[in-house]
Amino acid sequence: MISGMTKKIGVSLRQELYDWAAREVEEGRAESVSALVAEGAALGAADEAYRKHEAGKVGHAGHAA
Repeated sequence: MISGMTKKIGVSLRQELYDWAAREVEEGRAESVSALVAEGAALGAADEAYRKHEAGKVGHAGHAA
């Protein structure tokens, strides 16, 4: 896939999560439910990558950097 392109998929959300996301959109804090979910996924992936990076520092040279 070319960088910057998107792929449309379907996901199921728990009702309370959808209700929260819809309120975020209604109150102007999110562009759309889809955008909010995508942002959350991206932030989650970035957080996981950061944690793996930090975990790799521990033990390198015997101590945390």
